Amino acid sequence: MPGLQTCPLIYEMGQELEEAVSSAGYQWYDTMEIHPQKIKDEQEDAGKPAFVDFKRVVWHDSFKILLKTIKKHAKDGHWVKCGDNIDRHLFPCVLILSADYEEQCIMAAIRGGGANANKPCPVCLVDGEDMGKFLEQYVMRTTDEARLNLENTKLETTKEQQNEVLKVTGLRPIANAFWDIENSDPYRALSWDRLHSYPGGLGRHLIEELTNVRFKKIEGKDKRAVQAAVETRARNFPRWSGLIHFPHLLTDNSYQDSNKWEDSARVLLFTVFNMFPPSDRINHQLLRCLRSFLNLNAYSSFENFTSSTLADIESELRIFANEIEKYAQINKETKSWNFPKLHTHMHMINDILGKGATKNFNTKPNEAMHKVLKLFYLFMTNFRDVDTQLVTFEHWSYTAVFIRDQLDRLDACNSDPSMGEGAPSRGRPGRAAGCKHVWEHITFGSPQKTTLLHKFSVRTAIGEKNFPSQLDRLDLMSSVNTLLAANPAATDFKITSQTMIQDFRMMRVQYESKETWDVEENILRCTPLFNEKPRFDSVLVQTDDGPLFARLLLLFTLSNSKGSRTIPFAVIEPYDAPIPTQVRKHDSSLQMLRVRPPTPSVPEVVFARSIIRGTLLIPDWEEESSDFMVFDILDSDMFLRVKEIRSK
Repeated sequence: MPGLQTCPLIYEMGQELEEAVSSAGYQWYDTMEIHPQKIKDEQEDAGKPAFVDFKRVVWHDSFKILLKTIKKHAKDGHWVKCGDNIDRHLFPCVLILSADYEEQCIMAAIRGGGANANKPCPVCLVDGEDMGKFLEQYVMRTTDEARLNLENTKLETTKEQQNEVLKVTGLRPIANAFWDIENSDPYRALSWDRLHSYPGGLGRHLIEELTNVRFKKIEGKDKRAVQAAVETRARNFPRWSGLIHFPHLLTDNSYQDSNKWEDSARVLLFTVFNMFPPSDRINHQLLRCLRSFLNLNAYSSFENFTSSTLADIESELRIFANEIEKYAQINKETKSWNFPKLHTHMHMINDILGKGATKNFNTKPNEAMHKVLKLFYLFMTNFRDVDTQLVTFEHWSYTAVFIRDQLDRLDACNSDPSMGEGAPSRGRPGRAAGCKHVWEHITFGSPQKTTLLHKFSVRTAIGEKNFPSQLDRLDLMSSVNTLLAANPAATDFKITSQTMIQDFRMMRVQYESKETWDVEENILRCTPLFNEKPRFDSVLVQTDDGPLFARLLLLFTLSNSKGSRTIPFAVIEPYDAPIPTQVRKHDSSLQMLRVRPPTPSVPEVVFARSIIRGTLLIPDWEEESSDFMVFDILDSDMFLRVKEIRSK
């Protein structure tokens, strides 16, 4: 914030408590207190070891004052009457410390630094030169060992000798504030931070290496053509809800938002994956590093973990370390890849085992609050004594969100009284009030005019210029009759001269996520005009032979009279043509899944209820090619589904 730096202290809840509080209509965080930072680096003191140590002493002594309120209770316990009217003897402790790497070095009271630092990790005693390596085991820091190391400095008479003693473990001559709290080990409480380590860390390093270094080293007449091709592909990248669209990837690619770094990494791989031939070892190896990183990024976003998932993460950590090492070996001009963020994710599995999903100790919730506090400061304060004002405005915001949640729950109960107390909270998929076109897990929207089936024109509904050759091969009435005849549950439905058809241009499909096991929802469109462009999303369809990737061309319902039985259908373009072995082998180097329509491509009519979920298919960008690549890193469910399909 201009004019004043503030430090909001946020109390965060565990995953289960967060979900319970959110479902009850409450926010799951609260601002405890705000303390201005008064210590500034004067020019003559900046960077001096004594002043650096002084600032950290001030931080730990200040935090001791905050921890003083729980120090006695952490040792002796405190009787508390809980919400169920049962008295319990509770012992407060510091379980999770969520911060970026630089802040963790302050909390751990270590020197930190890069490859030249001794023991730069705040959690373990890895050597600086080994940060980029995958090691089977790490010697972990402990409070007892740190205390002993600090006590040993008292045996030395000079500051140089004391520093030599502390260098063994990389500590600073500071008594850690957390040592005084029983059952609280700061080195176990310090947690791997996904936000700054992946999107804003390794992801950013890999993106900059590819866009700012490798593409600029392209020589000859092809340089501008290649760069222009990348930007063209970025502009034409298919849209998806929640996925940021980038008009440029090689320019204007310095972001303050970690979400943009994350989505940029995902889009970049599927934009440039086939721009470098296998003979270009350096660039192809860098893409392999990016692919392995994106796998780790997907795994780290999970909310539920199994033993097999954790084993996959450990395997991918090993692969990523090996891929980075290979890249550094064949590209002698690259920067040093031996830095802390290449090491800290090695502790991800231990943190997940001890503290649950990474969202429990991610700094993203804290960072997201900065924007609101900044707006409060800029537009609602008088720039004097702002701490009290900010707390007041935050409380107003809390109250407004609580009221909004209660109104949303009331609307949900009024639309479906059977929901009662179990009404979905804000942000979870639910049925729109009064929606007529609902069949099990699918809902049709954007209805068009109802007409007689024999007067209906598929080409008019889809658009004259969209899929002209495919539609020439579609006989809608014949396809529907064939489908009905093959389905015993629909044999009683007969198409007559009075059969009515109504087409739709949007659908919602709900499915059970393979990762969270919760109900998720996709909004899919098949319309000749959406935001001034045709929009025909892709889907995953359940068939007798397994899941099938397809393009959604048309949604429609058939009925024989008003108020009679209505059956939902979909017209799809299936992508089930076989892929040559050589092409699959080439795609496997970057773990890509390729699909293509048969030749000639003939649209099919299927029951709309056979649609599992929406997908995102990316063109392979080659001229005269109808192949698509499955965007498997769309979300955790799609990541696991494609992994399962690829394994078969």
